[in-house]
Amino acid sequence: MVGQIVHTDPPTPDAESELSEFDKALNEYIVLAAAIKEAEQQVKDMKAAKTELETILLDDFTKTGTQRITRMGKTVHMHRSVLTSTLAGKQAELCQTMKDMGNGALVKESVNYQSLGAWSRELPMDDDDLPILPPELVGIINVFEKFTLRVKAS
Repeated sequence: MVGQIVHTDPPTPDAESELSEFDKALNEYIVLAAAIKEAEQQVKDMKAAKTELETILLDDFTKTGTQRITRMGKTVHMHRSVLTSTLAGKQAELCQTMKDMGNGALVKESVNYQSLGAWSRELPMDDDDLPILPPELVGIINVFEKFTLRVKAS
């Protein structure tokens, strides 16, 4: 039977005890695969709901000046990330400029944005606590901040 696909109906509870180890394993595999698919959809739905709530809560945290709240043994706090991205159509120029500035280690085929973000956080900061870009990079990359919520044990 190697290479053939055999379709059978699920066994009745009485027949379950008469199944071979292979059939039992196959049935368990099918049940687990379905459970995993359902769980993955549930996780996807929960992440979407969490993202919606995060948008609402970030707005409230910002409006009220709240930095953290402890509830149910967890602390929900605002986390600020400073990120960078290349302006549209400026990838090649960014790569060359970074090399010219002596930061070629950040450049491969493209710039590693996590490394670029880390490098930018080492620059002098302006009054808004954002990095002051060297003149060569102004108009090539964006500098922006992103706020997210994180939960940690209290």
